[in-house]
Amino acid sequence: RTELNDFIRRKEIEKLSPRKQVFEFISSKMQHFNYEGRNYIASEALRTQSGNCMSLALLTYAVANILNVETTFQVIHSSPLLTDIKDDLVVSSDHVRVFLSDSAYKGHYLSGGNYTVIDYFPDVNDRAGAIVSEQEFLAMFYRNLAADALLEGDLSRSFAMLERGVLLAPKYSPVINMMAILHRRAGDYDTSRDFYKYGLEIADSQVVL
Repeated sequence: RTELNDFIRRKEIEKLSPRKQVFEFISSKMQHFNYEGRNYIASEALRTQSGNCMSLALLTYAVANILNVETTFQVIHSSPLLTDIKDDLVVSSDHVRVFLSDSAYKGHYLSGGNYTVIDYFPDVNDRAGAIVSEQEFLAMFYRNLAADALLEGDLSRSFAMLERGVLLAPKYSPVINMMAILHRRAGDYDTSRDFYKYGLEIADSQVVL
């Protein structure tokens, strides 16, 4: 917060709108950012100047909250979608871009005033996906942490992260999917089956689930 306050007091920055101040601050941090594919919270991403796309989105979200700038999130599907197969787990990839706006999101993300798009490592082959709520965005981060723990064989930590994700967004099907996988890994096939059944009821894409 101190660094951000010092930044926005600069003569060339203080005359900008809060939305543009967020953009300029994040842009200054991107110059030396080291893309490591690590899931860092905002403070870790700022301190280490590293992380993945979700870490950068979280940092943008945190800065925008401090400056009272509205944020809207959209899932972006990148190529290759399939990034790894390990111990019969298929790891897929997508990231989030952030819309900063002067007014609250209403309906379509292009409506209701001026906006700025923060998109990390955009590619011409990217496919725009769904707009997600703030709760779903945060659930995505907990899903990422859960995936890290699952790949390391730490089922307890993975469950703790997924539980937070489900509490935030009980109809976010990727978290439901991972809950089913986790319970299957733990040998609790009945609960795994229940999560799959629930997921099929609420999922936008049953095929993906």
